[in-house]
Amino acid sequence: MCTFFYTCKDPFNGIDIIADANVYNNAPVNILFLNANEHNLQPIGDFPVVVSGPDADKVINEVGKKDFKVVGGILTLGLQEGIKPSQSNKIQFHINAQIEGYVPLSQTIVLDSDSASQYVIKMSQYSSLPEGTSAVVGNSTTLSGNTNANAKNFTLDSKINKPEKANILLQAGTQFLAENGAVLNGNSLTSNIVHYSTGTEASLDAFPGGFMPQNIQDENGNTLGAGSFVTAGFLSIDMKVGNQKVKKFSKPLKVEMEVNSAIINPSTGSALKVGDEIPVWSMDEETGIWKKESTAKIVNESGKLKVHFDINHLSYWNLDFYGPICSRNSTITINANAVAANKYYT
Repeated sequence: MCTFFYTCKDPFNGIDIIADANVYNNAPVNILFLNANEHNLQPIGDFPVVVSGPDADKVINEVGKKDFKVVGGILTLGLQEGIKPSQSNKIQFHINAQIEGYVPLSQTIVLDSDSASQYVIKMSQYSSLPEGTSAVVGNSTTLSGNTNANAKNFTLDSKINKPEKANILLQAGTQFLAENGAVLNGNSLTSNIVHYSTGTEASLDAFPGGFMPQNIQDENGNTLGAGSFVTAGFLSIDMKVGNQKVKKFSKPLKVEMEVNSAIINPSTGSALKVGDEIPVWSMDEETGIWKKESTAKIVNESGKLKVHFDINHLSYWNLDFYGPICSRNSTITINANAVAANKYYT
């Protein structure tokens, strides 16, 4: 158990994973995908995934091929013959997927030994979200001339198990752009937005990519070392014009997020207060790279602690303090035919 401004708790105790160590002789990896709703803790499958990142060329599936698919909620991977990960020769790759009805999947995997490893990834289903979240799902905005004529607010309400509220303003006359900056043509914008608060374990367990990011950049694109995030709240925003994925905006989204006053500011050692600043990060779901975008200052509005920041591109946006590595301990039962030495990641 580790404490870094909040306690890293174990959300996965009691999960059984069937792991066959005979599939590979070299660094077998079994990844279990579960619904993030603790009342609907079921495996998610079947769906294809994309493997990318610095060592993606070394990764193979259970039959030694490059076709990667989750079957029955489990993805089984291994490494090419002769590739032996170690503490001094770590192997890193990233998996991502777009699954109908779910928040996009994005997870970086790091292997530092050739023993078997087990990962558990929780995914948020729009129709069965975990406690501590609120969402705008399938919202449609009419476009004229590829822009929205009127400003529009997306409100992510507070509730009993989610004390923080968020609001996102779509400015009038916004154009919706592809990655290359081209204007997307269409008559309607469809938006799926999920706000994750810090009030429940279920919400924190669904944090995209985990709390120990490997690929981190500062505002200038300089690489930072792997570390640990302590979140004050985060957003998943997925927008499409027709079937075209929105990546950028001609006018930024204006975000207002409440923050929990019980969170400890690591710079001061005290609870968050007016005037404190929180780094704002985005994550590219296709590469798993977190980038520091700005710093938001806490203000008091109507008796609530809030921050304001702009979003110029998609998809994950996160208020986070960045610090030393913080690991989680989990008890996961591995069936008897698994190898003797296993490592567990959550």
